[in-house]
Amino acid sequence: MLFIGDRSICKKRLAPFLMAAVLLVILVAAPGARAKLVKEKARSTPAGPETVFTAIAEAWENADEEALANLVHEDGLRVTNGEYDRFTNYSPSQAFYYFKNQFQLHPTVSFTFKRLQDSPRGQDRIHGMVIWEYRRAQVKQVQEMRLVLVLTRQDNVWRLSEINTITTR
Repeated sequence: MLFIGDRSICKKRLAPFLMAAVLLVILVAAPGARAKLVKEKARSTPAGPETVFTAIAEAWENADEEALANLVHEDGLRVTNGEYDRFTNYSPSQAFYYFKNQFQLHPTVSFTFKRLQDSPRGQDRIHGMVIWEYRRAQVKQVQEMRLVLVLTRQDNVWRLSEINTITTR
């Protein structure tokens, strides 16, 4: 039998029940808590370059400038337009507006990866060849641009670091 005056016994017996009750309240009161834990685990598991290239293609075809900007390397995005010695650097936040302008001026018809040019094992950079078909205002024919996208590792995660134009038709 427990006496009110014997607090140490009360604390020892009630502590596990109180902890379980607190955890139950947290899980019920915050329904997004489990989803947040799942997202955090997914973020900590590095995706291979193929997965990142697939995410880029999906975002590009959906004109999702925010998703693309979120894939940009923290050191920024280097964009060349045919001449490798002439380029523009965009911070990740500036890249959002770069992609937004691209999609407003050039609505995508298709965005297709043709091949990866490097092996990811032991490499810090990997190249992907892309054919981007798009439309321009007042031009009936679909335009085509060949691009090389470069992914660079950032803290063991692959990020978009360069877009290089090879040819335009």
